[in-house]
Amino acid sequence: MLLCSAALLPPAVAKSERELVKEADAFVKNKPAPLQQFLHTLYMEGEWSSVLNLNLFALAALEVGKPDLAERALDLSTARILRIYADDPNAAKARSLWSAEEEKDFKGEPFERAMAFLYRGLLYLREGDFQNARASFLQSDLQNAMGQTEKYASSFALPVFLAAWASSCDGDEARAADLLAQARKFAVDPYFKRFGDKLPRHITLLERGIGPEKVTLGDAKAILSFLPQPDTASMVSTVYATAPAGATPDQDVAANLDWLALTRGGRPIQGILNGKVSFKETTGNIADFGNQVASSLYQSLGQLGADKAAVAKNLASLGLGAQVLGGFAGLLSSRTNTEADTRYWGSLPKIFVIESFKDSADVSVKHFLVAGAAKPRPVLVSLPAGGKCSFAWGREVPGLDATHGGAGNPSPWPAEPRESKRDKANEGLRNLLRTSIQ
Repeated sequence: MLLCSAALLPPAVAKSERELVKEADAFVKNKPAPLQQFLHTLYMEGEWSSVLNLNLFALAALEVGKPDLAERALDLSTARILRIYADDPNAAKARSLWSAEEEKDFKGEPFERAMAFLYRGLLYLREGDFQNARASFLQSDLQNAMGQTEKYASSFALPVFLAAWASSCDGDEARAADLLAQARKFAVDPYFKRFGDKLPRHITLLERGIGPEKVTLGDAKAILSFLPQPDTASMVSTVYATAPAGATPDQDVAANLDWLALTRGGRPIQGILNGKVSFKETTGNIADFGNQVASSLYQSLGQLGADKAAVAKNLASLGLGAQVLGGFAGLLSSRTNTEADTRYWGSLPKIFVIESFKDSADVSVKHFLVAGAAKPRPVLVSLPAGGKCSFAWGREVPGLDATHGGAGNPSPWPAEPRESKRDKANEGLRNLLRTSIQ
């Protein structure tokens, strides 16, 4: 009888919003002030937006010199992504069940999921853990190619290039060569076309601008699309503490997140309805798409204009504006259509720029100068000179929230709790946060 008594107990009563606010207040009380809103929102919203809030928190933690907290947050985030988006039957089954849910826990669009793994790889690099860094970068490539209902061709060259670089730093030159050839095969980014024939010994990775927003189209707001921000205009320069005498680094754009958001497998999309992607119609052979149309679109998305009006006009000229509704004719009247989820990772960048030295790892970065800014931007993660490879990573726009001068976008404080059918899972997450985010 005693063995069965637990089953006879009444279910736990869900906590009230007032109780959760009190708990969240206590949880964030001793945390750095710039991180408190991120953590408060994470605690309140629970699993419903945990992946998004953990990702936002990770970039904010790096800004205040807490890379260990960023690592823990990204580990929690990527583990939740892999429950749904992994290349195995169990994840496929879980993804099918998750796709049928009316109110889904956030997992992110392909480029957002890819960025979580890319950032985790960068944090592995700072420890000189090249094998785990390579695994994270390759998972980043896989996530960008995995949609809710289908898979696409690889189109995110940066993580594959970084996987090749990590392999070379680890002494596995054969694998490095294979991965480098793979990255260059589908890359449309200028850096890989100009300088990607040989792996450098030093890489400076600099993020510029702010990434795309998610927007809805149609009267029912059922179609999900993406709105790039205006072009980056400020001048940013890298100040090196040490560098080879007389050497000039190779420099160019190595990734464009607007392009990743507005394409799948290199093909432009019109929008997403109920998880199903509608591709923009094109003429010509789709087999030639990656070499011709994708490169042209990539270049166009790098010159969208200095304000939102120019961006909207240029998107329309590319067939990526409001007229995309025609591609969904006959589908928008379905009663099964629900309003698209526009939660998005607001602290992602617009572009990545690589500066590299091919023949020397004896390089270190002091900071980054942004024209018009009161202070230099710091190096957030680095692999110091002294070995076979060296590395530095920085961002033009801080990952903090707007009140602290950044682009992070946590929900308003206090955020509303999302407890429906999540009581047990949310309590597990909150217990985990109290022990892992100290």
